[in-house]
Amino acid sequence: MDDDQAIVDLVTTFLDDVDDIRTYGETDPAVAVERVREDAVECVVSDYHMPGMDGLELLSAVREIDPEMPFILFTGRGSESVASEAVSAGVTDYIRKSTSTDQYHLLANRVRNAVEGRRARTNYREVFDAASDAILVVDPESETIVDANRATERLWGYDASALESRPVEDLLVDATHVRDTAPTGGDRPETVEVRCVRADGDRFWAEASLESRTFEGQNLRLAVFRDVTQRRNRERAIDRLVTGQQELLAAESEAALGAAAANVAVDVLSLEAATVYARDGAALATLASAGMPTPADRESRARHTLGGNEPVLETTDNWRELHVPVGDRGVVVGVAARTRSFAAHEYSLAMALGNSLDTALERIERERQLRDRGERLAQRRGELRTSDRINAVIRNVHWSLVRASSLEEIERLVCERLAASDPYSSVWMGRYDVDAEEIDPSAAAGLAGGLGDPVPLADAPATLSAAITGPSTEIVQDVSLEPDADQTILRGSDHRSIAYVPVVNRSSLYGVVAIAADEPDVFGDGEREVLGELGELIGAAITATRRERALFGDDVVELEFEVTSGDSLVGGLSSAVDDRVDVESILETGDDALSMFVTVPGIDADRIDEVGAEHANVRSVEAVDERRGRYEIVVDRAPLIDDLTDLGASMGRMWGEAGRVRFAIEFPGDVDVRRCVALMDSAYESTSLVARRELVGDAGTDRFGAPIPEDLTDRQREVLRVAYETGFFEWPRARTGEEVAERLDISQSTFTEHLRSGERKVFEALFGDPT
Repeated sequence: MDDDQAIVDLVTTFLDDVDDIRTYGETDPAVAVERVREDAVECVVSDYHMPGMDGLELLSAVREIDPEMPFILFTGRGSESVASEAVSAGVTDYIRKSTSTDQYHLLANRVRNAVEGRRARTNYREVFDAASDAILVVDPESETIVDANRATERLWGYDASALESRPVEDLLVDATHVRDTAPTGGDRPETVEVRCVRADGDRFWAEASLESRTFEGQNLRLAVFRDVTQRRNRERAIDRLVTGQQELLAAESEAALGAAAANVAVDVLSLEAATVYARDGAALATLASAGMPTPADRESRARHTLGGNEPVLETTDNWRELHVPVGDRGVVVGVAARTRSFAAHEYSLAMALGNSLDTALERIERERQLRDRGERLAQRRGELRTSDRINAVIRNVHWSLVRASSLEEIERLVCERLAASDPYSSVWMGRYDVDAEEIDPSAAAGLAGGLGDPVPLADAPATLSAAITGPSTEIVQDVSLEPDADQTILRGSDHRSIAYVPVVNRSSLYGVVAIAADEPDVFGDGEREVLGELGELIGAAITATRRERALFGDDVVELEFEVTSGDSLVGGLSSAVDDRVDVESILETGDDALSMFVTVPGIDADRIDEVGAEHANVRSVEAVDERRGRYEIVVDRAPLIDDLTDLGASMGRMWGEAGRVRFAIEFPGDVDVRRCVALMDSAYESTSLVARRELVGDAGTDRFGAPIPEDLTDRQREVLRVAYETGFFEWPRARTGEEVAERLDISQSTFTEHLRSGERKVFEALFGDPT
């Protein structure tokens, strides 16, 4: 813009020769203003002295249209006063005209710089306002807000423009911590948690990331805020739940337990009220309440949740009710405002409370049963002689089981010891074949007719079938009064009374022991229960033998399974790092927990904690060697472990990749593969058997040929294994002896004793006795 057409033509001609500049030339200021309003103008170059509207008046008119439009004053009649006035008015640049053509090169460069600066500021603003986290730019000297993005409106409820020049402490409950921890430099921002206050007075917690930056020569503080109120509330609720679970464990009666559970529910889930119902036959009875009175119709609604697997949210006219199943023992009903919504983690907390209450109720029920049993035993003091006799039999059998080294020897010794104990006369033992649904004779003592042939379950005596399908100990007190009781199993003996004892270990049924006597009514009232314990004792010995066969035997089967359901911790870790995750070993730690030693590349303990938080069974995460990516993860012991142990299983290899998990589990050669698959299917939503391998080992060594000392005790093996896995033998040591001892819950001197004894035995097996 210049009132001299010759100058306009000269300047536009020169600037249009520059590749990235396209120029409009005007001599009328009013037309120039309309050009700015209607066309894509990015910079205005104007003379100062012009009739009707001088350059500064044109600047004012342009800035009314676009407050940030670059404006360069290009004048030949300047003076110091004009330059000063131009700077005060906010011109982008000021250039004096001259006769040299170099002035046009200078002008082109000043135009380009002005436009690029405007574009950079525009891009910064777009990114600044598009950020999802609230961002404040603060002057560290005045502690006032220089700029704020749009996300601050959502977080604090103030219009972003209204925050400019406002003290930052207006947004914080206490700004001291932010000022004290604000960094003065460095590559990484400093993160703190602060309490904030919204425009409506509501308070919340935010995570603030603070760092110092220089913007256009000015030192400023950049503060990025993220609302973490829900996370803090969740952490507080989890801490309260853990404390509440201890209260549940300490309760000594159902009434005290119910009162504790109701108070914990109100506190953990921030409820208006809570009621605990316990099952009473087909109905529910109120055990305890906290908060408002319980409406009469709430019990009928809660009954539908009994025995469920997840909480159910019900909406009534005035309230919202969260029905939390307590197994099949009861229901906890939490009451909240009708507008209340429950987050996913609150459902998990509620279910954890329900499970804890279920466990506590089961404990109280068992304690009551134990008391009742004690009372019954007190009433049967007259049967002490019989009890002493059967206990002596149990001890005799028990010592035989301790010495047995194979399944066949266990079966033989059981039959021989029982048959040699008065008043028993003959004993027969058979293994249950699930596939064939028949009982295969395996050992006998005192039978003139020998073992006999396999007995189909369909053709077996009714009492024997009941013992297998129960499984429970079944007794025939007088065979002469029940002619169909048995003529196929204990043939060749003149028995009058029989006890069929199932051989079980937790959920696994191995077979049955038939014990016969020549007299009727031999088995007293308390003998049924003791014989049942004998069956469990035999089952435990068989389980231990099968596990030893899987570890050290020649006939071993390795089954490899793949889990693709996505609900596995190892699978989750492999997805998080997008790499393979190896489980090096799994150790039992007591307290129904397992320690998994895993190698996870490219991840830190905090990230593993985040993945573990998605799995309710994870108890703790600890880095063993963070540089190598080795961690110890303590998890709850799953029922699947016990079921596999019953089958003689030994964990081989386990790894995860791309969210999928592979298990390589070793079993004795005679394992029921279909049962193994069924167990895995019941534990995970999507499981497949991908491989079956026959493994060959050497007795007395492990899979790698290392000698296994026969006299190495279980405790010594555990101490050596935990010391090895936790880095005690590394140099420098990852764990001291005191730390490993604390991990094992023993004194350091006891740890040292077991360690030295175990090392000596291992080296003797490796190098021979030094004497």
